[in-house]
Amino acid sequence: MFQNLKDESKYLYHYTTVDKAVDFILKDKTLMFNSLRNTNDPKESKNWKFDFHIGDGASPSHAESMKLWETISEEIKLKCKILCFSKDKSCLGDDFFNDIYLRGFAKSRMWAQYGDDHKGVCLIFSKKKIEALLTAQFGSISDLYATDIKYKNRPLKGDICKSPYTLHYSLLKELGVPEYVKRHIYTHNNELIFEKSLDWRDEEEYRYMMLINNINNQYLKYENALCGVVFGAGTDDKDQKRIFQMTYKDGTEFEQIKYSNSTPWLSFKDFRIYHT
Repeated sequence: MFQNLKDESKYLYHYTTVDKAVDFILKDKTLMFNSLRNTNDPKESKNWKFDFHIGDGASPSHAESMKLWETISEEIKLKCKILCFSKDKSCLGDDFFNDIYLRGFAKSRMWAQYGDDHKGVCLIFSKKKIEALLTAQFGSISDLYATDIKYKNRPLKGDICKSPYTLHYSLLKELGVPEYVKRHIYTHNNELIFEKSLDWRDEEEYRYMMLINNINNQYLKYENALCGVVFGAGTDDKDQKRIFQMTYKDGTEFEQIKYSNSTPWLSFKDFRIYHT
C-alpha cells in the first residue's frame, strides 16, 4: 500500500482532522456527501447567473429571470451532493525513491489545508469498494456521477449557445425545475461539477456526485472500504493511539509522514505499540 504500488487507480485519499475522523467518520463508519453550497470554492458555492435561450415563444421578464437564476442555482447547489478525494498520479513504480511525490497521501498542500496543518490524518479507501457501496446504497434513489476533476481557467465570456450557464426557457417552463435540472446536469456536469480553476490542480481530486431529491447531506456507509491511515508529520502520539485503537481490528495499515530534510518520506514506525 505505501510502497511499490503500480496501480494509480486502486486507492482514494481523504484528508481530515483527528477530531472529525474520531467523532464522525470512524465512529459511524460513514463519509458525508456535502452539498455544493457548502464547498470552499466560490465557483461552486455561490449563485450562478444564467442567460436564456429564447425560441419562438415568450421570453422571461427581468423579474422572472432573477427568480429563475436563484431557483435553478438553489436546486443544483442543494441537491447535487459531492464526496471528494485525492488520488495517486500515474507512472507509479518507475522510481522507488521519488514515487512519494506521486502518492495521494503525501501532498503538503492538502495536509496544510485539510489535514489540520499536518496534525491530522489521511484516510485511504479502496476505490473499487467505495464505488460498489455507493451503487448499492444510492443507485436506486439518485443519479450518480464520478470522474477526475479537470482543471481549466475559463474566459469570462464564452459561446453563449453552448454555455452550461444558458437555460432553454421554453423547455424549462415545459418540464419544471426538478426535471430540467436533472437533464441540465446530465448534459453539463463536466463543466458545472467536475471542473475547477488551475489554481486547485495540485489537489489531484477525484470526485463523486449524486443528484438526489433531498436537501440534507447524505452519508455513505463505507463498511470495509477503509484500507489505511496515514498520520501527518505533526500528529501527536495521543491522537495516533486514538485512531489506531478504533481501526486496527479491521486490518487497517498505518504509516506516518516524516520529512528527511526537504523530502516527505515514511516513518516505518511500529504502530503495535498502541495495542495497550
